[in-house]
Amino acid sequence: MAFLRLVACSSVLASVDAARVAVAKTNATAGVEGGSDAEASNSYWEQYVAAVTRKADASGRGYQDACKPQMHRNQGRYRGSIMLFHGFTACPQQFEKLIPALTSRGYTVFNPVLPGHGYNFEPRGNSFNDFVADLPSHNAEEEYRVFAREMHQVMQAAQGEKVIFGMSLGGGVAAWLGHLGGYDRSMLAAPLILAGRFFNPFLSVISLSPGRRYRPLSWGQGCEDERAAGRAGICAFNPAILKAARDLGRDHSNDATRDGLKVGDMQIVFVEEDSAVSTNAVINLAIKYGFDKSTSKVCGMDEGMGHSFLSPYDDIHVDKYWIPEVTQKIADYLTQGQPLAQDGLSTSGWPGCEITSSPR
Repeated sequence: MAFLRLVACSSVLASVDAARVAVAKTNATAGVEGGSDAEASNSYWEQYVAAVTRKADASGRGYQDACKPQMHRNQGRYRGSIMLFHGFTACPQQFEKLIPALTSRGYTVFNPVLPGHGYNFEPRGNSFNDFVADLPSHNAEEEYRVFAREMHQVMQAAQGEKVIFGMSLGGGVAAWLGHLGGYDRSMLAAPLILAGRFFNPFLSVISLSPGRRYRPLSWGQGCEDERAAGRAGICAFNPAILKAARDLGRDHSNDATRDGLKVGDMQIVFVEEDSAVSTNAVINLAIKYGFDKSTSKVCGMDEGMGHSFLSPYDDIHVDKYWIPEVTQKIADYLTQGQPLAQDGLSTSGWPGCEITSSPR
């Protein structure tokens, strides 16, 4: 199952030095407009990278290489900044094919790591021991909101266009962040508003048994196989951690009902019969935002594409022939505001997302 995963490893000095190098590159790159604004953004980013790297190192694990928070500098004339939020138990590796499609169009891309995610794992018999103690489980909604406010500071200090993208849990973070305002475009891809059809009842039952909230859970052997094939991230968590991830999106949806939140230019993508998140909850959030079935900004991916439809590292036995096409379409929206093309109706009665690629 692909309900998001991934993680990273490095020292404080290495991360801080890398961030300083990124700042130096930013100051030296031709075509950047308003260098002071770009520098301010990078300064906030550097502070964030140093702080989270210290915390990861304090755990005794540090970050996995493929999950380090990274800033990817734009190529050519600077147009703006895009921030990508990965999903639950995942990390920035999810977006390795999307990033060059964005930087090549003049955008600097920020890839933060969600709180507690991305720590290194240790061998344990035939599997691995994941470190999950820093994943939010107490007062978690506020911990995610504090993180989102930090990222809001990074983005609002940047000059040019400001764009955010979030997938799964990252979509819940991006949805909450978007209500703070100041963004030219935002995209929510299979956002975690409520967990999937199995997980929500499970969380309701487990909440009645406090002693079971911290019982170890795992995505199972499929996740270990993906990790062996190169996927960064973790496979373990517990019910309290999963509930915390779910509650951020659920509470935002409740706020949208109460406050009648207005959104600017937004694209929402759901996955039909998504096993990881509730498709109905995603559609209901779109309705609360003011969208209806006639919109060009909401569409559904086919069930067979799965929850982590952008990542080649999840569901490794599936031919993900659609990834190049979908990656370019997402890049077109993030950089140009071009909605994803639609094709007929999904089983939910909302527009389906057009996919013209064929299996290999």
